[in-house]
Amino acid sequence: QASLARRARVLQETPHRRAALLVEGLSQDPAIKSRVDEIKQSLAGNPLARAFLSAWLFDDSLLAQPSKENYGGYLLFHATNVRILAALELNPFANLLIHKIADEVNRRRHSRETRSTLQELFNAHYGYAKTDIEAAVAGDPAVESVLGIIATYPGVQLITNHRFANQLRQFGVPEIPRIFAELAATLWAAEINPGAQIGEYFFLDHTKGVVVGETAILGPWVRMYQGVTLGALSFPLNPDGTYNTAVQRHPTIEGGTRENPTILASNVDVLGAVTVGAGAKLFPGVKVTTDIPAGARVIHDFEGNVLIDGGDGNGGRVTHKELRAGSNTGK
Repeated sequence: QASLARRARVLQETPHRRAALLVEGLSQDPAIKSRVDEIKQSLAGNPLARAFLSAWLFDDSLLAQPSKENYGGYLLFHATNVRILAALELNPFANLLIHKIADEVNRRRHSRETRSTLQELFNAHYGYAKTDIEAAVAGDPAVESVLGIIATYPGVQLITNHRFANQLRQFGVPEIPRIFAELAATLWAAEINPGAQIGEYFFLDHTKGVVVGETAILGPWVRMYQGVTLGALSFPLNPDGTYNTAVQRHPTIEGGTRENPTILASNVDVLGAVTVGAGAKLFPGVKVTTDIPAGARVIHDFEGNVLIDGGDGNGGRVTHKELRAGSNTGK
C-alpha cells in the first residue's frame, strides 16, 4: 500500500519536476534566452499588458466588477479563464514558464492609472463576451438559457479565450498569446491564431476541426460551423527568402447583421486573401479561392461544381471557375 502510494506520488510529481528543470535550463541556449528576455521586456515596458496578464493568471485584485448589463459577459469571461487555467496546470512546462516570467516582471506595483485603464479594458472584454452570447442565442435554436451557453458552449469559450490572446498580441507580447491559443486547441479541438481579427457577435456552433489563420479578418455577425478553414494559398517571400508577414495571406469575411448574418457552414474552406461579402451563405463542403459577392449563396452541385447564386442581384448563377476566370484581382 505504502509503495503504491509512493509510486503514485512520484508519477504525479515527475512532470512538474522535469518541467522545472527545463525552465531553469533555458538560459543554456543563447537564442532561447534572448527570446525569453524579449517576452520579459515586452511586459516590463507595458504596465497595462503586465497587469492584464497578471489578472488573468493570479491577481484577483486587478479584476474589474461588471456593469449590470455586462454581467453575462463577465461570467463567460471568467468561466473561460477558469477552464484555461485548469488546462494550463496540465502543461507544466508552459505553466512554469509563464509564471516565472510573470513573477519576474511583476515586482513593481501597478499604478492607479494602470488599474483604472485595466478596469475599462476588462469591461470592454465583458462587452465583447456579451455580444457573443447574443450571437449564440440568435444562431442556435437548441439554446436553453444564457446559463447553458456560459457553462457548456465550447464556441463561446473558445472565442473569449481568443479575444484575451489577441489582446496580448496587440500589446506586442510574443509567444504567450500562442501558448493560450494552443491550450484552447487542446480543450476545444480548434485552432485560431491569436493574430486573427474577429468582430463582435461571433458564433461558432461546434468547434471541432476549425482553423483560422493569422491574418484572417472577420466582421460582426459571422456564424461558422465545425471543420471550417480560413487558410492561406501561398506564402509571399521577401527578396532575402524570408516570409513576408506584412501582407494578408488569409480571407476577409465581411460582417452581416442579426437578421442576415454571414454564414460559413460545416467543412467550408476559404483559402487565400479573398473576400467573402456581407451576408453571403457558404453551404457545407464548398471550397472557395476567389472573392464572393455580398449576399451570394455558394453551393456544390451534383457534378462537383461550385455555384455562386444570386450575388449579382438578379438570381443568376455562375460557377466558381467562371467567377475566378473573370477576376482581375490576381488572388
